Amino acid sequence: MKENENLLPTDVKNIENQIDQKIIELNKQTDNSRINEYKKEISELVYKKAKIAGESSKQGSYLKQLINERANYEKNLNSGAEYVKSQTSGIVSYKVDGLEETLTPNNLDSLNEEYLNNLNIKTGKIIATNTECGKIIDNFTCYIATISDSQQAEETAEGVKVKVRLASNIEVEAKIISKKQQESGKYLLILEINKGINELTNFRKITFDLIWLSYTGFKVPNQAIVEQDGLNYVVRKRAGYTTKVLVKIPKINDKEVRNDKYTIIENYKTNELQDLGLSSKEINNYKGISIYDEIILNPDLDKLK
Repeated sequence: MKENENLLPTDVKNIENQIDQKIIELNKQTDNSRINEYKKEISELVYKKAKIAGESSKQGSYLKQLINERANYEKNLNSGAEYVKSQTSGIVSYKVDGLEETLTPNNLDSLNEEYLNNLNIKTGKIIATNTECGKIIDNFTCYIATISDSQQAEETAEGVKVKVRLASNIEVEAKIISKKQQESGKYLLILEINKGINELTNFRKITFDLIWLSYTGFKVPNQAIVEQDGLNYVVRKRAGYTTKVLVKIPKINDKEVRNDKYTIIENYKTNELQDLGLSSKEINNYKGISIYDEIILNPDLDKLK
């Protein structure tokens, strides 16, 4: 072994020492970026060693030929590369399905229900990766076209903000930028979103929930609410005692936040109780509803003090 080492040039020994040192330093690293740097440097040193050793060995002509072939392959690879400068910013995607020229923000006005149905796109199908071409995706703004025959779609207008719940259960804000009634009587809505876009880049057609109204409060059955003298009450049962509690039903666009089964209620604020004409004593004694309260259905207020 010592005999062979004497045949190697001094440069090879220096490179071997550098490789050993890099390996020692590599074993001490925990940072992935630094680990990758060391691995790249070691690979380059190994290549230099092979090149020098090949030129110095008896089989040097063959090894030199292989090294030259590698150099030629690298040269051809680099010379065959095509550099394209994008006119817009975004992320590079190789998910290409041939609809890039028609389904663009510039063509939103030409979309209609018949055209979208004739695309025959399967819901949730991932766009295949193309090995020959790619595209630049604007990852700041995304548009979703949807067809709806709901009452909310009929009553809404352009510029109204709603929420979209994606398949991952993420809720993002959206704005209706276009509303058009179709021949079927349904409405084509174009939604603009600026969050959760990376999640949508793999698909052309998705399922999602369109949330027209969103309000935070206590959700109670409609049977728990009783109206008296123009005010709304629920009856709370706590520690064996029942108490009539004044509650407020919030409104959005002059409509109470409720459906055919449930109503959203909340507690009154002090200034709101003053506006209702309650006395200072009544305001001080006011205790609203809390999340763990037990609410009685169909209560009889006449039996309460």
